Amino acid sequence: MRIIERYSHMGGAEVLESHHRTAWGDIERAVAAVDPVAVKTKKSREKGRESVMLYSPKYMNKAIEDSLHADGWEKLVESSDMLLDSDPRSGQSKREVDFVKDRVGVEVQFGKYAFIAYDFVKFLAFYEEQIINVGVEIMAMHSLQREMSSGVGDWESAMRVLKTRPRGHPPMPLVLVGIGV
Repeated sequence: MRIIERYSHMGGAEVLESHHRTAWGDIERAVAAVDPVAVKTKKSREKGRESVMLYSPKYMNKAIEDSLHADGWEKLVESSDMLLDSDPRSGQSKREVDFVKDRVGVEVQFGKYAFIAYDFVKFLAFYEEQIINVGVEIMAMHSLQREMSSGVGDWESAMRVLKTRPRGHPPMPLVLVGIGV
């Protein structure tokens, strides 16, 4: 697969290009490592699309994961105990980012569209804690999303979310990467 679109929010692409050039190269190689033929393995059970072969988010994620892991990227998981005044029971709070290397966070989002906005919130938390300098969200272009299961978020929808938010929100450098065949 290949990168079709890239949007730089609050200088995200510039941060990558000037301070994390190696990381951007890793991301480009990881996207290119997704063989479209090898990941079109999911047989649809959706009404009106029965037996149509779709791109598998699971295998697309795996190809990107294997490539990034080979380049030294690791999953970041942060957990803590949380005690709420309204609920005396202790609870475990957990946040994670798919991949982190050299203060660059990467989320690969081929899941439901609602998770894209949640990824922005996670990126912001890690940015405010000075764990990452920039977040990169990899997602399907609408043209690719049409050949996946229903409900998968796409780059164009994420752009609409960002463009309708107040200026500078989320207040951190982000790069939205739209991929396709």
